[in-house]
Amino acid sequence: MLTRWCERVRRSGELTVFADASAVGWSDALRRARHVFNAISWSAKLGVRLIHSTEAPDLDAEARGDSAHSGADVHFCISGVAFNTLEGRTRYRANTDAPEIMVKAKITLPTPMVSAGTGISDREAGDGVKMVLALHELIHACGLGNREHTPLGGDADVFCGVFDSIKVNSIFREDDTIVKGKIEFPPATLNLRTLNFIRTNWR
Repeated sequence: MLTRWCERVRRSGELTVFADASAVGWSDALRRARHVFNAISWSAKLGVRLIHSTEAPDLDAEARGDSAHSGADVHFCISGVAFNTLEGRTRYRANTDAPEIMVKAKITLPTPMVSAGTGISDREAGDGVKMVLALHELIHACGLGNREHTPLGGDADVFCGVFDSIKVNSIFREDDTIVKGKIEFPPATLNLRTLNFIRTNWR
């Protein structure tokens, strides 16, 4: 189900995103995810853009009602590595007076690993794969829940359900793709259904 951000954040039309030290290897992927989202948002008039922040979220300040000094809206962090887990988790921090309204979000992702082949060491998946995973969770941070995941079909986009696997297409990390059904990402696409959910939630 859709979850609304607090009035302060919705009015600004911005979600500020802070990546902590655990995400140092994700800086390029996260930058690309923000760029892709913002380009689509501008074109489709979604009403929200993603902004890089260097201020960690301060939940205590938000609880005190000091929203002007509460830091970033979204906390992005990485938890270990994984070969078989191709999904993250986005948790919402609710307003104490209005539990249906969120005031902060936290994204946690594992770094995806691949077995590159016989005689080749296991390695991290390419930044294209990480960009898709980050973009998926950032859409959750916009307030979309699992119910809003895109059904698998010809119009599937990066907001589909749990991805199936990572495909190693060459010796180069950047050629890796992430697979759902018969569809490979990148490129990162958002279909009309997902766009309408985001636009509705940010009116």
